[in-house]
Amino acid sequence: MSGFPISSRVGFLVWTLIAVLLRRQVAVHRETGRMNLRRRPKLGHAALPTAPAPGAVPQLALAPAGQGASVDAVEGDGPQVA
Repeated sequence: MSGFPISSRVGFLVWTLIAVLLRRQVAVHRETGRMNLRRRPKLGHAALPTAPAPGAVPQLALAPAGQGASVDAVEGDGPQVA
């Protein structure tokens, strides 16, 4: 295996073992090829949008030209079945 010095090959082996055996994510710098453990920010609680009430049907409103459209979901509104 030519092209990589022995120190690089040992480094590849070490980082492969870290990724596989310790189940850690390894990051590789795109320009230098240096490897280290991937650092990610801790996940917080995401603010999820509230869903309309069950059975509510969104009502689409047409907006005048140049303005954004809006969607309103009101409980009880929607198609009526006779």
